[in-house]
Formats: sequence, C-alpha cells, structure tokens
Amino acid sequence: MPRAGVYTVLVSAFSEPTLGTYGFMVQRMRQPVAATTLYVGREQRGTLANSASISSYTFTAAANSSMTVRLTATGGTSPHPVIQLFSAAGTKICDASTYGTMLTTPTCVLPSNGDYTVIVSSLDTGTGAYTLMLNCQIGTCGALTPPEEHVYLPLIRR
Repeated sequence: MPRAGVYTVLVSAFSEPTLGTYGFMVQRMRQPVAATTLYVGREQRGTLANSASISSYTFTAAANSSMTVRLTATGGTSPHPVIQLFSAAGTKICDASTYGTMLTTPTCVLPSNGDYTVIVSSLDTGTGAYTLMLNCQIGTCGALTPPEEHVYLPLIRR
C-alpha cells in the first residue's frame, strides 16, 4: 500500500454468480510473512490446508532472467492450484491455474533485479499437498542450493 489510510476490498465469485461462504487471505508482497525460499531446480513441498489458505515463496533474481514455476498436486481433495508471480513492488508478472493436478506457468521474464514472490492458492475449496519447483531458463533466478546446515552431535564416551 502506498500510504496509510482506508482501503476497499471487493470479493466476488470466480465464475458464475453464487451465494455462500467464502475464505479470504491477505499477504504483503514486499517481505511476505512466513515465506519459504525457493531454490532453482529443488522441489519444495507445501500444503493448502483450507479453502482460504495461501502459501508464499520468495527468490531473488537478476533483471531479464526468464523462469517457470511448476506445481504438482500430490494428495488431498483436488487443490485446483493457482500460481501467481509478483515483483517486489507487488506487480503481477505472470500466473497460471488449472483444474488438473499439474501446472507450469508460462515463461516469465523478470523485469528488474530484486526479490520476487510466488503465491500458491486454490481456485475453489480444494485442499491438499503439492510440490513446487523453480526452473531458471535464462539468467540468474535465485540460489542453486540452500545454505549448508550443520548438525552437531554430542560425543559420548564409554
């Protein structure tokens, strides 16, 4: 939001006019809350737990890089996934949705250096588990591997 104040949010049905209950979620695009980092070529597991849930992911990329995001539903009640990609300024760059179980965004060209946010949600009330993968086609689209994790175990002498 560009400044403090009162804003209006309009909620409508996705397809034909219907009455009933609905779910509603809000997420900021700059430094999204509880976002998971995506790494190029590495599967990230996620879950849409209820009809109003969304999952947020972030990655850093160079200007003019091109990439796709692939989602595969792995369980649940047909999540009918939606993938949306946003710039740090909150501008939607590309999106894709399906009533199937596999989905890949069209090739998205990233306009500037910086952080990007991927939002995963459902077209309807479907819930379930999925895997998500960031694929870089041209340029630099995020880190290739996560930072190393070190596990220290206590030494036990007998």
